[in-house]
Amino acid sequence: MLNFVPELSCGPFKIERDAYSGPCSVRRERLVYMMRFFLLLAAATLHAQDVGEIVRRSLEHEQWNPKPPRDYVWTEDNEDRSFDAAGKVLKTTSQTREVMAMYDQEYTRLISKNGKPLSEAQARSEQAKFENALRKRAHESPEAKAKREKAEQKADAEDLLCRTEFGKLFTFKLAGAEAIRERPAWIVDADAPLDAVAKCGDNQVARKFHIRLWIDQTDYRWAKVVADSVAPLTFGKVLTRMPAGAIHVVTEEVRMADEQWVPVRDWQRYDVKLLGLKTLRQEETTVYREYHKFQTDSRILTMGDGK
Repeated sequence: MLNFVPELSCGPFKIERDAYSGPCSVRRERLVYMMRFFLLLAAATLHAQDVGEIVRRSLEHEQWNPKPPRDYVWTEDNEDRSFDAAGKVLKTTSQTREVMAMYDQEYTRLISKNGKPLSEAQARSEQAKFENALRKRAHESPEAKAKREKAEQKADAEDLLCRTEFGKLFTFKLAGAEAIRERPAWIVDADAPLDAVAKCGDNQVARKFHIRLWIDQTDYRWAKVVADSVAPLTFGKVLTRMPAGAIHVVTEEVRMADEQWVPVRDWQRYDVKLLGLKTLRQEETTVYREYHKFQTDSRILTMGDGK
């Protein structure tokens, strides 16, 4: 009996069969390897597309100059701390404000400084300024309204430009996933070329930061943002200079029961060199708390009583 190895066809591949291996066994292994390679390549391409889609959808909701949450009253605690070169705290100042969002604008009144309530005279002055601002808006003239609406339309157009440009200027990479306040979020890293040219002033600054975004997987909102400067920043020509790594920023938002997203914390630390000589190290924290709906029948004078 003659032993011979006939040529067999296995799909588009022609193979040889020996006396020990079944048809297509050797080339099938190669075929499976190639298929796995192309599947991984396709998955990587899809992965990149997914990151771009995640960011694109998030930019439909985010705003560079966000409008205040509608019909809410809340409290803002702001604290500034100054440090010396060794990191020792030199000075701490704080202010607490009550904020009301009406007519798509924020109206604030100072209620304490450095942990102490205002004097009666200061409190009356703050309340009067607050009420006057509200009254002026409530009785806005047609001319003033037209001027304000024109300015708002211009701001909205600039905001859209900045968001669109951000999506094109930066490269995005999916870095994982994490729960933020028990809500799943994608972690996305964003970086831009340092020599990139931006039309939007905010993006001109943002391109000098490495930015990490936590994007809510349901609402596509930026639940958390962390940004670190990776290049020097100069303001006022040479008057104020911040070296690379001198700025660290954190912002956090939370979803309310009515599906609005509101800020809960802003924190930033920066080292500033003034006139090329003195270095100022500063840390600023703002906490937003005690959100509650504003009752339209509430008296402005007692707007803090509903907490």
